Amino acid sequence: TLLALLGGLMGIMMSVPIRRALIEEIQPPLKFPEGVATAQVLRAGDEGGQAVWAVVAGAALGAVTKTLTTIRAYEPISGFGWLYKGKYPSYFGINVAASLLAVGYIVGPNVGTVLFIGAVLQYFVAMPIS
Repeated sequence: TLLALLGGLMGIMMSVPIRRALIEEIQPPLKFPEGVATAQVLRAGDEGGQAVWAVVAGAALGAVTKTLTTIRAYEPISGFGWLYKGKYPSYFGINVAASLLAVGYIVGPNVGTVLFIGAVLQYFVAMPIS
């Protein structure tokens, strides 16, 4: 645990000085959702005010939904199942976890639609063929 603590502290010490070069001054803009989310959180910290409260509210909402899921007061997965061709168990479900909704918001509707169409094609075309 001491090694992990030292590694974390070293990572923080190295990331603070290079933040501007890696996030604020990068051209072209970041493409991947994790980088975009990280950059937005860091910018909110620099701006302060309303931007920080948006980050705090998002973190609080995520904590509440995760707690409700952990104590089984809220189940983010809903769906139904059947036997395909009488012997292969199949299941169709939707997961509405807060983390997945947040990633969908970050990547935007275009990427989300492409991912959804890929999942539908895989489930209804590729799996029955195999």
